[in-house]
Amino acid sequence: MRRQFQAAALVGALLLVSYGPLSSQELGTHLVQTSSDHVELASPGGFGGYATVPLSDWLNIRLAYDRISNDSNGPGEVCAHYAPNWGCRSEEVETSTSLGNLSLALLPTLRLNDWFKVGVGGGIGLTQIHSESLGVSGRQANFEAPKTGQFGYSAMVSLGVNPLPNLPLSLVGSAATHWVGFKSCISYEEIYDPFCGTTLFRELTVGLAFGF
Repeated sequence: MRRQFQAAALVGALLLVSYGPLSSQELGTHLVQTSSDHVELASPGGFGGYATVPLSDWLNIRLAYDRISNDSNGPGEVCAHYAPNWGCRSEEVETSTSLGNLSLALLPTLRLNDWFKVGVGGGIGLTQIHSESLGVSGRQANFEAPKTGQFGYSAMVSLGVNPLPNLPLSLVGSAATHWVGFKSCISYEEIYDPFCGTTLFRELTVGLAFGF
């Protein structure tokens, strides 16, 4: 957690040393780095994009899509048949998980001067998960993942500054917390179902935005 705060402070410092005019209506792209306590999603990373439209002089609406992924490996179980399980054995298992998150947020924004702005807000999101777990034999592991979208909500702080005064390009960054309520809970106790319960993700982004 300390490293994440240090990274957020570094992003803020980089933004503060730049100058130039800013726009409220933006199209942007960014890199995403995330951490959580979820066993299969400890430190996923990826990329995303967003569009921001002003609703008033101080309030923006932000539509974003982020895609992150994470790989993990360790001992697991593969079976010839599941529920009921038979023909099972222990193997080294590799799990690949990707999350696509579509979010909509309200972002009250304060312009501190002509070149720097900060926004604080939050909203809701829909997360689609694709996760596959295979043993070294190539068999599917004893594993259950969501097959439908999972709802969540988020809170964020965003920063923006224009590094080139004559171009409509801004350096942007954000720090956010994102909660996802995973609903893939299986009553059959012999099946491994890590996507059960609410997970808190801590997210940092840095990227570029085009203002118009």
